[in-house]
Amino acid sequence: MALSKRACAIATKLHSFTASDLAQVDIVTWLELRSQLQKHHKARIEQYRFRRDPKAYLANLESRLL
Repeated sequence: MALSKRACAIATKLHSFTASDLAQVDIVTWLELRSQLQKHHKARIEQYRFRRDPKAYLANLESRLL
């Protein structure tokens, strides 16, 4: 069992969580995190596209620039 699963199992045994406990989130913080994750994901996709076909990637960048 992975460490994170063990921690979750222990925490669950120590305290049972209700739906209202789990629903308490800060929407602004969540949206900021989601935005950061999307930016990271897009950067990884662009890196993959460049490695796969650098000429096509650079041609696409050039066409978007002009």
